[in-house]
Amino acid sequence: MSTKESKKYELIIALKPTLPENVRLGTQKKLEGMIKENGFKIFNTDVWGKRYLAFPINKHQEGYYIIYKVEKDLLQFRHDDISKFSKALSLLSEVIRYGIFSLKEYTMIQSQSNI
Repeated sequence: MSTKESKKYELIIALKPTLPENVRLGTQKKLEGMIKENGFKIFNTDVWGKRYLAFPINKHQEGYYIIYKVEKDLLQFRHDDISKFSKALSLLSEVIRYGIFSLKEYTMIQSQSNI
């Protein structure tokens, strides 16, 4: 029996809160397409919607949050995959902030704080 190993990440993306719904949905589809084009598989999507920001970003007090959990087969993973995807995200004008976190590291941080 062989198990398929993969790298798992959580993408937290904050969109401009003033985007019309049709533009926001189009941006969400564009993001999902970019994720798949980069060889990642989405295994969970969580739309938080509008949330207040801790501090203003580009004069926005709120952001429209979408959280993706993605994975990529370890055999297909290249070290520059994340940096290429990050660069593509930074070029989207609809995105005001994003974060890419390794779920393994995130899980370790969470388990340490629960001790």
